[in-house]
Amino acid sequence: MGVRLAARPFARFREVAEAGPLEIGGRSVAASVSWTLVAWVPLGAHVWLLTWAVGGDALGSVGPAVGAYALAWTLGLLVVFAPAGLGVREVVLVVALAPVVDAGAALVVAVLSRLVMTVADVGWAGLSLLLSPGPPKGGSGDGEEGSGPVRGASVGDPERPSPRARTGPGSEREPE
Repeated sequence: MGVRLAARPFARFREVAEAGPLEIGGRSVAASVSWTLVAWVPLGAHVWLLTWAVGGDALGSVGPAVGAYALAWTLGLLVVFAPAGLGVREVVLVVALAPVVDAGAALVVAVLSRLVMTVADVGWAGLSLLLSPGPPKGGSGDGEEGSGPVRGASVGDPERPSPRARTGPGSEREPE
């Protein structure tokens, strides 16, 4: 019921796009929740480990640390003028971790969390570059055949004109 109610504003867009009625089954919702947990558990765990490392109670800081990061991340996303929630996440973490650790330790957690997330972002970006296929060979990459330079031909080479070489009346060469 709740999913259908939340999806109601998008029904008109689906009608315009002729996508048909929105059908969300229990299996799709379960998969979505599972993938969300797979993403959020390590995010919360990293703040909990940092909180524990600066003197927070091992078990008593789990909930506040995980909740603090979720709140900090969400508010950082909503404050659109702060790139990647810069400053917002840190302030929220310091305030939210105040019941668990002192302010100095909470600030250390916030700064280290930002550092950990930045290193992770750069690492994932680098990995994606390494695993991504390079640009298509022999073209400009726009998918048009003959849009790039001809391999082995130099500019002005009369033996192998470029695909865009001018041919016809008034040109130096007649079409072959």
